Amino acid sequence: MIMAWVAMASAAITLMSGEGAWGLAAGTTATMASASLVLAHAALTTPPPGCTTRDRVALPLPPVPVSWPDACRRLGVFGIVVVLDLAASLWLAWTVQRALFRAGISEANTTALALFLCPLLWLAAASWQMICTRLAAMAMAPLAALILGSIVWLTV
Repeated sequence: MIMAWVAMASAAITLMSGEGAWGLAAGTTATMASASLVLAHAALTTPPPGCTTRDRVALPLPPVPVSWPDACRRLGVFGIVVVLDLAASLWLAWTVQRALFRAGISEANTTALALFLCPLLWLAAASWQMICTRLAAMAMAPLAALILGSIVWLTV
């Protein structure tokens, strides 16, 4: 799985450096088309699962009382993963885009790179947060991205 991500990232870097934004767009389109063909082939050749009948009818579960500390924790996780991670990944991708643009790379290429980088940063932060057990530990990844983006912004 990790090797697949490394292969996709290296292919994107190679296409971006060789052909710019056009190379990245063409490579991404070809990759999505080939992945669609592989998924369609798998869907057509995989046999359907065997149906089993249940011996008894499942009854609805009784309502569980609301645990307010648990609800607040879940809301905090949502706020960190969705809102804070999105803001941090957008900020870091935008500052990298601006730094590369000011370094002389064309605007189309830097914009394509930023659009590619933003979801990767969001995914990296969310992946890190899956192993954290406390909200404070979960907030470290987006805060690090915000600090790094701010340093890039201030130095360029």
